[in-house]
Amino acid sequence: MTLRWQQGQFIGGGTFGSVYVAINLDSNYLMAVKEIRLQDPQLIPKIAQQIRDEMGVLEVLDHPNIVSYHGIEVHRDKVYIFMEYCSGGSLASLLEHGRIEDETVIMVYALQLLEGLTYLHQASIVHRDIKPENILLDHNGIIKYVDFGAAKIIARSGRTVAPGDAPPGSVGKEPVGNQRGKNQKTTTGTPMYMSPEVIRGDTSDLVDRQGAVDIWSLGCVILEMATGRRPWSTLDNEWAIMYNIAQGNQPVLPTRDQLSDMGIDFLARCFECDPLRRPTAAELLQHEWIVSIRQQVVVEPPTPGSDVGSSYSSSGSTSRQNSAYL
Repeated sequence: MTLRWQQGQFIGGGTFGSVYVAINLDSNYLMAVKEIRLQDPQLIPKIAQQIRDEMGVLEVLDHPNIVSYHGIEVHRDKVYIFMEYCSGGSLASLLEHGRIEDETVIMVYALQLLEGLTYLHQASIVHRDIKPENILLDHNGIIKYVDFGAAKIIARSGRTVAPGDAPPGSVGKEPVGNQRGKNQKTTTGTPMYMSPEVIRGDTSDLVDRQGAVDIWSLGCVILEMATGRRPWSTLDNEWAIMYNIAQGNQPVLPTRDQLSDMGIDFLARCFECDPLRRPTAAELLQHEWIVSIRQQVVVEPPTPGSDVGSSYSSSGSTSRQNSAYL
């Protein structure tokens, strides 16, 4: 793509690269730029084309709960991916401060996550790596999915150059050594958010129900919002987690002082072991827990050009400036 831009502050890093704020010099709008450096530059042409193919799908998506992608720029030893800048940071950063105690906020986020997921699945796109690190908040506190697979293309094709140490004083790096920082940098996704069929390698049998893997992961994210702990947090290693999930066990659900009976029932449905019986995102939008919050937040139709989600931004979610994108 042809884009005049200037790189700004480092805002996050992960397994597959570093993310910076940048300014589009033609429009003067802020955007996020993911920089991916490869150890073997000869892989660049192959990987760049695969990313272009993936971005071609993502660039046509238009939904308030999906991060917008603007294109890529290819250099000799690196690839830049341009996307919408979300100044609220990641849900993971928000949860570093503990659980979300106001269930109404959890319900609003769950509604937004479901609406984004319904849109993706209707477009035959499965995210496959839903976790708090891949959920961002914009300046209005609106939830947005990010990181749909470009990173996975790179993981399959060749190793990246590690982002290295963050610049002194930079913010946004996920912490290491605490509960939220464990098991973050795995190329195939984080096991504790994976569904039984993904762990067992049974997803090829799903045919038209591939989106079921995202529903289980969605349940894990909502569980974490309610409890402040990752699913399977009582288990001390990934093998134990994977064994329990493969056996069809559900993660421990929130207690009644953490979530209402309706919310717990919603999670139990997300954790249906049989993916063919697990509800779709569209079906879960009809669950009474979600219907009740939709009736509260959709007070009046949005005016043309307004962001649908702006009517239900939450206080406290806009202060997480410059958190990690990866």
